[in-house]
Amino acid sequence: ADQSAHMHIGGVMLLEPPPGGAAPDLETVRAGLEARLDRLPRYRQRLSEPRTRGLRWPSWIDDERFEIAHHVRAAALPEPAGEAELLAWAGEYFSTRLDRARPLWELVLISLADGRWALVSKTHHCMVDGVGSIDIAHTLFDTEPEFEPAAPSARRLAAAPRAPSLS
Repeated sequence: ADQSAHMHIGGVMLLEPPPGGAAPDLETVRAGLEARLDRLPRYRQRLSEPRTRGLRWPSWIDDERFEIAHHVRAAALPEPAGEAELLAWAGEYFSTRLDRARPLWELVLISLADGRWALVSKTHHCMVDGVGSIDIAHTLFDTEPEFEPAAPSARRLAAAPRAPSLS
């Protein structure tokens, strides 16, 4: 009910490019993340109602309009595009609410002038807590050089069951 309570958890991951490489482009980040989203079924779901009211709680429903481009974007920093500008940008970014008509997460790719790059995440607290966000980072980032996406038939079996509505 409190419009000023954003209830999201944010993080800024500042990364070095691989040796001899460069920061990934937006389409690479989107494709890599989309290949892993079946491991995080809530990331394709939205709330049935954008607000909680009285005794009725929203339930999780599949977002039929889901598009990765609405959730993974790029942003440019003002010159000189260093850490100070990244932190100022992040402060402004975290001060805005997530769109409660969509799945409650966002990720922004930002390149810094010195070749480093950042992934800035914003996820509603109903989906993750501090420790849960670390688990999600392990899901999103590879520990091996080659990623093997789950087979399509296994993806549906791994989907989390929907929480019952309390109405």
